[in-house]
Amino acid sequence: MALSETVLNALARATKFTKRSGKIPADGFLNALLASENDQAPTSLPDLASGLRQAHSIEVSKEAMHKKFTPQRQWIFLKAC
Repeated sequence: MALSETVLNALARATKFTKRSGKIPADGFLNALLASENDQAPTSLPDLASGLRQAHSIEVSKEAMHKKFTPQRQWIFLKAC
């Protein structure tokens, strides 16, 4: 099953990962996580924010990334994907 940007954003809303339009799109978050996993090295929040900047031209802080890492938001969304 291909997960398009539209599908990911719909899953993000359905799982309450996103509640409103924000800087960090669901597909960008997932891409940043997957890219960090491919590196096989410990990844920090600034690394994830940098990945979003490079891949999607999105400027976010490490604090904004931290807000996405809550059990209810992150894990439910990732399970749905």
